[in-house]
Amino acid sequence: MFQERWPTDRTYRQSRNGSGDAHTHQIAPEARLAAHSTASAPTASPPGFIRTAATTRHLAADPGFEAAVLAKNMVKLLGEPQDIAWCAVWLASDEAGYVTGADIPVDAGATAW
Repeated sequence: MFQERWPTDRTYRQSRNGSGDAHTHQIAPEARLAAHSTASAPTASPPGFIRTAATTRHLAADPGFEAAVLAKNMVKLLGEPQDIAWCAVWLASDEAGYVTGADIPVDAGATAW
């Protein structure tokens, strides 16, 4: 029987969309089906600007850099590593058991504009 192949595999979707959210949306149903709806939920937490040892160099080198980053954020704060960590802890917990295939940005509202 001839079966037409629709472009639904994750490689195609990622290349077409150019984004990680396509990957998350593709693997969520695959993971749930493979594990009979008991697997941990594939999700993503794309971060905004996070203050780390690597980004602190950029902040120190350019006095206007922090203001430029903050201008893009709804919440006028720079992210800290624990902001990402707490989101990951919640997503890995039983409390997030109903969440799957979601992209939850931890970016001070930068992508919500």
